[in-house]
Amino acid sequence: AYATMGLRDAQLFQQISREMAKTTETASCQSIANTIWAYSTVKLGDDNLFKALTGAAMPMMRTFTAQELSGLFRDLASSGFAGEDFFNMALPTACTLDLEPQ
Repeated sequence: AYATMGLRDAQLFQQISREMAKTTETASCQSIANTIWAYSTVKLGDDNLFKALTGAAMPMMRTFTAQELSGLFRDLASSGFAGEDFFNMALPTACTLDLEPQ
């Protein structure tokens, strides 16, 4: 909601990062995608949070929708996150999905 409103408060997003990092193991595909989208939208990258979120995403890679996975690629790349382990694991999955624009 903060990103949608264009609120770019670094302290607020740092606090959200700390709280999100505690719950990444129970995060859903959609919450992972939405969180990374929000940080990307307000141009506030957080490598530690992104590492935790992409780490949580890897075991459930095949459950991501094409839209969620393509959004993750876009948003992580635009944030400058270089999560090589995530991208190496996600690419073969992405190749099996219909990633046509919607």
